[in-house]
Amino acid sequence: SGGGLSSYSSGSSSFSLQSSLAYMPMPMPAYVSQMKKRIFSSHILPGGHLHHGSFIQVVAEPLHTTKITLDEVEWLHPLLMNSTDSSSIPVTVDGKQYNLGLNQTDVSFGACQVNGETGECHHIQYCALKVFQIDVFSYLPYQCPITGEFLGVCCPKVTI
Repeated sequence: SGGGLSSYSSGSSSFSLQSSLAYMPMPMPAYVSQMKKRIFSSHILPGGHLHHGSFIQVVAEPLHTTKITLDEVEWLHPLLMNSTDSSSIPVTVDGKQYNLGLNQTDVSFGACQVNGETGECHHIQYCALKVFQIDVFSYLPYQCPITGEFLGVCCPKVTI
């Protein structure tokens, strides 16, 4: 067995984990579904065929600047569905209780920084980001204070 990988041999047939791994497909990254194809060409031939020298570039949208709706934030969705009072929905984040002030206006609560980028603090419903769609712990670096114990997001200046 080479390199710590297992081999199996029985009579006339043998199996090597190392050789079988060479044919295993690699798992797709989580962001593949968010990728956009962009086609660049200086010459498109009749019938839509690309001329030699053309190329296809796959561009992934950065998760930290891609906006989503508040309803798409999976860890908030149950609270939104079960709420009877839409003016103030209590949310516990990192052991502390906050409010989802859904009837609040979209104003900046000051400058903030996240991941080395400058942003503005806004109510979460105005800047829900794909980066924290699934996991509340991914939201924590983006959290910023809003008077009244509201749930705020340090919204990057450039969002998609």
